[in-house]
Amino acid sequence: GGIELLVERLSLKWVIEHQVLFLKGLFNLIGSLDEEITYGIIQLASELVYSIVERCNSPLVATEISLNDLQLQHQSCVVELLTREICSPNKYLRKVVFRSINILSQIIPNTPITTLLLTHKQVIHEYFSFQESPLRTLPKVV
Repeated sequence: GGIELLVERLSLKWVIEHQVLFLKGLFNLIGSLDEEITYGIIQLASELVYSIVERCNSPLVATEISLNDLQLQHQSCVVELLTREICSPNKYLRKVVFRSINILSQIIPNTPITTLLLTHKQVIHEYFSFQESPLRTLPKVV
């Protein structure tokens, strides 16, 4: 598709700068599709997500070293996005997110999955925080 063509043919700098937008769009696509009808599209979108994550976050070669700061800045945004999407109710999207996090932990030197996720523990806390007040003080639902 169009995103795949852009990712393959445009400069690494441009792709790094736009990877979060691409990933958001692909996550939206994967999360809104029904497996029974569009399993092939889910597979293609998933593979494209993995390709983007790998291309934009793999260690840079000597000729690309000037992109290091840009890559690190956008890696942080990607990890935050992945951390938010872990809680998706869509099982296919969660599967893609888990594999993407695993890919990142493998290509970023000395970075286990827990270290990646803990850099955005405030996001995890937002999803899993419990209310401060005891349950007995909450209104009853009839």
